[in-house]
Amino acid sequence: MLMDAPAGARNNPLAVAPSTMTPGLVYGPVSAGKITSGRKFAKLLPLAANWPIVALAFLSVAVPQLALLWRPAVGAYATAMMLLALMTLALRKERLRKLALAAAVYPLSLFIAMTLPITGTFDRAAAFYDVLLLFSIAYSLIFALTPPYEKTLSRKTYLLWLPIMVVVGEALGGLGYALLRHHYEFTGTVVPLVVGAGVFAIAEELFFRGLLQRQAAKVMHPAAATAAASLAYAAAAIGHGTWLPAAFALLSGAALSTIFYFKPSVLLTTIANMTMKLTYFGLMWTFVLK
Repeated sequence: MLMDAPAGARNNPLAVAPSTMTPGLVYGPVSAGKITSGRKFAKLLPLAANWPIVALAFLSVAVPQLALLWRPAVGAYATAMMLLALMTLALRKERLRKLALAAAVYPLSLFIAMTLPITGTFDRAAAFYDVLLLFSIAYSLIFALTPPYEKTLSRKTYLLWLPIMVVVGEALGGLGYALLRHHYEFTGTVVPLVVGAGVFAIAEELFFRGLLQRQAAKVMHPAAATAAASLAYAAAAIGHGTWLPAAFALLSGAALSTIFYFKPSVLLTTIANMTMKLTYFGLMWTFVLK
């Protein structure tokens, strides 16, 4: 689903937050087969012990987002300061180095997108997601020394779960339409929006699930990593005027992160995310924009 930006967020270079447009593996040092399901962990209260890392993931997205919405000039400095803080953490804390670098991808992409002389809600969003996609791929290949996705599931599992992801995406897209049909701001022809839905979904899943959640799961309980990715995803949808985009982002982000928790495949969550966006856009185009 392609979702809209809150009306007051037009000064934000990321005017259309990831989950408002939504709203896009191996856990830890063990093999994927040993951690496909969180039920193998005896500890059932991971947030109590890992809340500082959950807060780190949330703040890496929320601080730049809130500052830009409050005052764009201040937001630029806040984004730079968050990026500096994450780089400092990466240098000082070896255990958190890869997670800090992964979290820094978001403010770095946002900072670069702010420097581009682009106007228009869709164009600004497209520029941001292009940068986010490129940096997410670069981080995976250069810093994490892994491909953007890993084949952790069998072909049979993919054949079983891909149709389920389509159904999940359609359900989330329908819910998004019901909640956010009065908050749509995109204009233009169909083709760019449809292509954008694909690019946005891929970028979101490579960053929020493929990088942030996967790297967080290497230093904390995977259930806490799921919560961290969900909260960061919701933070990207914070905007003026209404709480609905952020609320829906929290719900859809939790669904996508939970899927990744049990079936650690960026391909599966990307299919669900993309279907969600296309369903939302299709319903908007059919019943609202027609």
